[in-house]
Amino acid sequence: MTAVTSALASTSKKMQALCAGPANVAGASIKVITITPGTYEAAGMALDLSAIFPDRVYWATVNSGTVRNATTGFLQVGLVPGAAKADGNGYVPTGWKVVMSSGATEMTAADASAYVFNITVCGI
Repeated sequence: MTAVTSALASTSKKMQALCAGPANVAGASIKVITITPGTYEAAGMALDLSAIFPDRVYWATVNSGTVRNATTGFLQVGLVPGAAKADGNGYVPTGWKVVMSSGATEMTAADASAYVFNITVCGI
C-alpha cells in the first residue's frame, strides 16, 4: 500500500466551538488536513493520522467528494476509517484509507498526487 502524505492546513476554533460531542472532550480539536495522495491503488491508499491525532479520531470527512485537477479532469474521493477503539469511542488514527475513483478519462495511477484535497477531522 502506498503511503499518503498529509499536512495540517488549519485549526478552526469557531468550528470547534460549534461542534457538540467529542470536540468538547478535554484535548479534542477539529483540524483541516491537506491530503496529497500517493500512487493510486484500487483497494485504497494508506492514511496515517497519528502524527496529528496520536490517541484517537472521532470522525473525519472529505470537504468535497469531488476533486478537480485542471489538466486531467476530476474524480470522486472518500475515506475508510481505521479500526474502532476498544472502548467503543472513536477510531484508531492509523489504518485509515483514501479511496478514489479511477478511469481512463479521470486519472492514471501515476498522477493521483495531482488530486490534492482537504479533510476535516475531530480527534485527540
